[in-house]
Amino acid sequence: MQSSKRNNPCPVCGRTKDSDCRWDNDVIFCHCGSSFAPPSHLKIGDIIRLDGKDWALVKTNSGHTGLCHVFKPHRHIEKTYTPTPRQKQQGQDREQYLFKESVKAVEEYIKLANAALEVINYEYCNLKQIKESKALINRAFDEGKELREVLVGVRRFNKNIEEFIELFDEKYRPIKYQKKASDEFCWNHLGEIDE
Repeated sequence: MQSSKRNNPCPVCGRTKDSDCRWDNDVIFCHCGSSFAPPSHLKIGDIIRLDGKDWALVKTNSGHTGLCHVFKPHRHIEKTYTPTPRQKQQGQDREQYLFKESVKAVEEYIKLANAALEVINYEYCNLKQIKESKALINRAFDEGKELREVLVGVRRFNKNIEEFIELFDEKYRPIKYQKKASDEFCWNHLGEIDE
């Protein structure tokens, strides 16, 4: 380990008059004296650059005299986020709320899908009835598509949604066929109709 002396100044404070500062490639003990001392503004965790290398202040009031600042080569540490207990609880409350709302949405969707699946056969409808039925089918199709994405998102944090996804799929699958049949009927028999 090197020490401060006339021809070998401390890399932090520049001390040359005695051997109170000591260092090697892994640590620097910089003595806080009356004429030489490390920069006074430094706090633990602060970084200084010495000869192109970053050094972090890791301790103060250290060394055998208790008057040294200790520096070690800076290593970038990825900060990991750890939520507080309150934040954890808020997250759990939010997830529970989303689960409950998703279940309600599935129940409401099943009502909409049932109504769309029970439309009268177009062959027995007038144009007004066809437009109303087609609008209902399209609504069930569009809302189902959006709801399916939400349910898949909820499944990431609550596997209990799986049974509701199955219920949803039982209704949404026939809606997709219903929409296809509705579109084909209208195109083949009526051309484009304004909805």
